[in-house]
Amino acid sequence: MLKTTDREPRYAFKSSFNYAVSESLVCRTEASASKEDPSFTSWSVGSTLEKDWSDTWFLSLSARFYEDSGQIEIALPGNSSAPPVRAYQGSVGIRWQHDSSSLKLLVGPYVNQYLEAPADQEFGNLYLDRDWLYVNLAYKLVF
Repeated sequence: MLKTTDREPRYAFKSSFNYAVSESLVCRTEASASKEDPSFTSWSVGSTLEKDWSDTWFLSLSARFYEDSGQIEIALPGNSSAPPVRAYQGSVGIRWQHDSSSLKLLVGPYVNQYLEAPADQEFGNLYLDRDWLYVNLAYKLVF
C-alpha cells in the first residue's frame, strides 16, 4: 500500500436499509462506522420516516445520532485536538415534488456534547456543548 502521509489508513463502513411500511409510508435507515489506528473510532445511525401525503407533497420525520472518540492527530503546538463528541439531530420536513424539480424544507434541533473538557484552554470555547436550530432548504432540478 502506498502511503502519502504518516497517518494510518482509515477504514469505513456505511449501510442503508429502505423499507416500504405501506403504499404511502417509507422508512429509510442508515448506519456507518469508521476506525483509524491508533485510537480513532466513530459511528452513526439515522432514520427518516416519510409519508406520501399526495402525489406532490411529502412529510418526513428524521433522527440521527453520531459519536466519535476525538481527533487523534495534533496539528498545532500544544494539544488542540478535539475531545470525544456526541451529536443528536432531529427534524421535521416537507417536500414538494414535480416532474423535474423538487423543493424540500427540514427544521429541527441539533445538539452536540463534548465528553471531556478540552486539554488546551486556548481552544476551550471551540469545544463547548452547543444547541443549534438546524434548517435545510434544498431545491433540485433534473434536466
